Amino acid sequence: MSAPHHDTRIINGTPWLLFGSFAGWSPKFLKQGHLNDLPLSVKPNHLDSMLDVGLSQTSLVKYLIGQLRLSEADV
Repeated sequence: MSAPHHDTRIINGTPWLLFGSFAGWSPKFLKQGHLNDLPLSVKPNHLDSMLDVGLSQTSLVKYLIGQLRLSEADV
């Protein structure tokens, strides 16, 4: 997570100036990626480290989940 910042995006062909940080989630690594990019990237020797970070950074995990649950009206 980074400090708040300005972010210019084009959404549905319309340019927007957004104020971040914004949490977002997709299993795709690239805009034109595949839904299986994330699952295929998880290797057995990385799983322990990933779980350890998730457990040791619960406040960040809760924050990110809360951000993902926001509707467009909430933003």
